Amino acid sequence: MRYLTLTTSEEQQLTILLNSELTCLQNLLNTLNQEFEALTSSDIEALEQITLQKNTALAQQAEATISRQNFAATLMSTNVTDVSENTASKNTASRENTEQGLQQLIANYENQADLSKTITELQLLAEQCQTTNRSNGRLILQKQKHTRNALDILRQADSNPSTYSGQGDTVTRGEGRILGKA
Repeated sequence: MRYLTLTTSEEQQLTILLNSELTCLQNLLNTLNQEFEALTSSDIEALEQITLQKNTALAQQAEATISRQNFAATLMSTNVTDVSENTASKNTASRENTEQGLQQLIANYENQADLSKTITELQLLAEQCQTTNRSNGRLILQKQKHTRNALDILRQADSNPSTYSGQGDTVTRGEGRILGKA
């Protein structure tokens, strides 16, 4: 059986870290939504600015997640004891960064319900960010394909300009003109 020795300051610190991560994910989602708007309106200047914002938001979110994971790992490794053997759990490090590990960590906190709700919000927000980012990626691929096709048409028109014969057939300049048939 495992017991957590909890302090109010640890509980407060975890709450702060989870809320910070939530704020970072919300900022990232807002940036991804702005990116979608800029993509659909083909606003290149806005896309350049949003790309910088997106990179900053991603870095901040990663930093917040790492801070929370490190804090949870520290709590789990110092506070979890195996009563039957009086030794630290060997697989603690692999559990604290999962939902199950977080739920186990907050199980005895006074504000467990609030923390659990925040963890659920984090998961939902992360899924929204992934979905929006995938949609933006698909839109970018579509626009790249469209641009590539347009460029191919322009390149082909420049290298082999076509004209029409008297019969309405396409004639490429390199083929020469038919002056008559025998």
